[in-house]
Amino acid sequence: MPILITRHEIRPEAFTYLLSALFLQILWGYKQRKLGFRVLYFLPLLQILWVNLHIYFFIGIILVGVFLFESVVMLFTDNSPDLRSRSKQLAVILLLTLLAACVNPAGVSGALYPLFILQGYEFPVIENYSVTAVLRAGFNFLPLTYFLIILGSLGLSWVYVFTRDRSRVSYANLLLSVMVAAMAWLSIRNFGLFAFFALALAAANIDKTFAGDEARAFWTAGRTAFALAVIAILLFLISPVYFLGGGRGAMGTGLKEGSQASGEFVLRENLRGPIFNNFDIGGYLIYYLYPKERVFVDNRPEAYPAAFFRNEYFPLLQSEDHWIRRSPEFGFNVIVFNHRDRSVTSEQFIVRRVLDPAWAPVFFDRDIIILLKRYGSNHSTIEKHELSKEQVLSQSSQSDVFRLAVDSAPRGRIVSKETVLRKEIQL
Repeated sequence: MPILITRHEIRPEAFTYLLSALFLQILWGYKQRKLGFRVLYFLPLLQILWVNLHIYFFIGIILVGVFLFESVVMLFTDNSPDLRSRSKQLAVILLLTLLAACVNPAGVSGALYPLFILQGYEFPVIENYSVTAVLRAGFNFLPLTYFLIILGSLGLSWVYVFTRDRSRVSYANLLLSVMVAAMAWLSIRNFGLFAFFALALAAANIDKTFAGDEARAFWTAGRTAFALAVIAILLFLISPVYFLGGGRGAMGTGLKEGSQASGEFVLRENLRGPIFNNFDIGGYLIYYLYPKERVFVDNRPEAYPAAFFRNEYFPLLQSEDHWIRRSPEFGFNVIVFNHRDRSVTSEQFIVRRVLDPAWAPVFFDRDIIILLKRYGSNHSTIEKHELSKEQVLSQSSQSDVFRLAVDSAPRGRIVSKETVLRKEIQL
């Protein structure tokens, strides 16, 4: 649970979690002879759905592949007609699943896209960092502790299987354990996927511990509840801040209160672009505005040329000269910005825009600030909703750099990057 709550935002990877579970359930059922061969034909159909929903559709192919691999390995010790037939059946399903992956708008190239998606990434996305990189950089990434605990627990479950009864070793489960552990280690965005698989795989490894009359007699409801309570308390004591200060909002499901406020403001006021936005808020704006308005960037760096980030996006944030020169060419009328971005560059950009007399802040909440170009097509909204510098500052969750830069600058003066940087050094 500590890892699963890490990925609490609305993300298309939720489809991967669901479809991974369906594939695993069907393949396990077939392996244990609880399901017949015909049920496997659902897998290629699910693969067609998966390839058009999320980039991790390749996991479906891998899942079929590892169960086929296990079946082939078992042929070396049990060359029975039944096992040969089951191996052939899995081979047919693997072929159909591969073909199903090509049923997408890009065809074969779409099926191969996961092999090339990370090439040419110009935007540094922390989710793509490896565990080794996070440890070396000294990031305070709270889920990391829990990931290491779960990784160790999964490893111990395999030690238990090998020491108790090697005949119970499932090569498919072992390969899956190695695969999801490697994926999580190489990219922390995969922590959630690892947690889901680790839960099922570890449970499969230790299921015999809780079987039999002696085990059932020992693990009474009271003892089980006590053991679970102790584990929960220990996990909480490792990092109370992680559970209490994660910013996830109230308990339960659904959107955090106020999450839709900025999108609804843009729609209600009928704001007219072009829009300049930062990386983190792009997908949110697409949801509300497409196709009426287009975003400047969204949080799919693979969808943009590397030169775009290098020559346009980052210079617009970093260089006031570049902003003054290029923003009129783009014709920006609206700025929608996630001011909780941890980047100092982004903070400095927002400071300069708030103090720029050409721009008027009209919306500010715990996550988003919206500014409009004066004397543009949104002038009526400015008249109704303009916020003063003091109003923005009083609500700001920004760092002391933001506060000192705004306080020390005369009204209407554009604060340079160097000015803000000096104040940050002083802090």
